[in-house]
Amino acid sequence: MRFHRRSTAVLALVGLTALGPANATASQLEKELVGLLYNHPQIRSAMKTLEAADKEISKTKASYYPTVAATAETGHQLIDSPAERNAGNGQDGKPSSRTKQASTLTVTQNLFNGFLTKAQVRTARLNREVSRSSLETTRQNILFAGASTYIDVLRQ
Repeated sequence: MRFHRRSTAVLALVGLTALGPANATASQLEKELVGLLYNHPQIRSAMKTLEAADKEISKTKASYYPTVAATAETGHQLIDSPAERNAGNGQDGKPSSRTKQASTLTVTQNLFNGFLTKAQVRTARLNREVSRSSLETTRQNILFAGASTYIDVLRQ
């Protein structure tokens, strides 16, 4: 919402300064600036940086939740020991063969880590604000450069 208002104000200001040559020129300028706003690689890069900062917040919040680890294994097992050969289970002194199956499930919950997670989440939120400010600065610089270049071309 803030971006929309600022962009509209910048576009209106630039449009008013360019009204000198013709009204159609101001319309073209506005279209060019809107195109810059949505297609310029620096702006798109800053937008992706902001998205990454948003994802980082989610990632750091995950430290509040428990972790679950599961393992499972199965495999053929050949047992050749004197105790197994003499077990009297019909093997006639031969090694026995089995299929081993094992599984584990571990759930871990951190109870207290010295407010580390809270500090990491706060840092991630501050980084998001830095990214947001950087995006806004990049947008304004690109729009200014685009408007200046457009006006310079019109003057020639």
